[in-house]
Amino acid sequence: MNSSLFLAGWQTINRKNDYQLNYFANKFNKIYVITAGINSLINKNHKNESKYYFYINKNFIYRFFIFLRCLINDKSKNKIAIVSPYGKTSIITYTICKLFKIKIVVVEWGPIDLIKKKSYLERFFVYLIFKYSKAIWVKEPYMINKLSFIKNQKKIYLIPNCVEPLNYNSRENLKIDFLWVNRFADTRTPSIVIKSLQKLQLEKNFKSLFLGDLDNEYKNYNNNNIKILNFNEPYQYYLNSKFFIVSGKRIFGNNSLLEAMNHGLIPIVNKSDDIDKIIKHGKNGFICENNTNSFYEILKYCIELDENTFKNISTNAKKTINEKFNNKIWNTKMDILLNSFL
Repeated sequence: MNSSLFLAGWQTINRKNDYQLNYFANKFNKIYVITAGINSLINKNHKNESKYYFYINKNFIYRFFIFLRCLINDKSKNKIAIVSPYGKTSIITYTICKLFKIKIVVVEWGPIDLIKKKSYLERFFVYLIFKYSKAIWVKEPYMINKLSFIKNQKKIYLIPNCVEPLNYNSRENLKIDFLWVNRFADTRTPSIVIKSLQKLQLEKNFKSLFLGDLDNEYKNYNNNNIKILNFNEPYQYYLNSKFFIVSGKRIFGNNSLLEAMNHGLIPIVNKSDDIDKIIKHGKNGFICENNTNSFYEILKYCIELDENTFKNISTNAKKTINEKFNNKIWNTKMDILLNSFL
């Protein structure tokens, strides 16, 4: 089938989206990627494939005219756009798609909790885009309840984040005990984990590394046991870390969590919505309360694990990704969504 895909309104595209681009390449004849930012490796990996057309610019006016030009020049019979419902310019992208009779898939990134805090006009546009799209792609179960205003619930598809399973089974030189790889955003609570580690360092020696302090607010906490950095590509650290920590309001589907488990890191997380659909306490990771004492108890327990127990739990973490959160499962679910109207 002669078809084209437009990824429009995506603020950035990173390495975590690579498996999605690979899938789209097998599904569509042409893929137009129009975004404000992109990981250089993504562009490098796909730039030689004739199906991909990358347009990267922070200026919305530039992206608007590029989007318009691509739509006009593309002669495909079937045109689909995967768009975000958020941002002051999203209604423009939506309107263009409607004018050109482009089938619209809306992707819910996670800001759905913030809709009520937006102005009336922004809320109206968001609801309009959701209501008149062909399909809605949500990444976490809680989002479905938040979309109860959609009359046709059958057009909502739950497709969680996934990763491509790694083949190797062993890692060596695990010199980092605890690794954190997430922005220190409002939805995350790194201070609780840092305070827990400060308490633990009074009894134990360890190495912990935090990647994500973008504003350098926590740099004064650095010492021999705790190292806090702005941000680096995490993949080198996955190879030599034992445990992966993430805390916050919601954790289900966190890309860094899935990547870490895929490498064999044992996750340590707090209780949150649907996290038990990924982590089984004591089997493939650990779940605690989101407070200093609870994290401290789990961190202390983990650092004292014997080697056999550590290896078993690490193996189970990788097994979880292989069986429940691999890219083949994602492909099948996205097939169901797209085939519903292609």
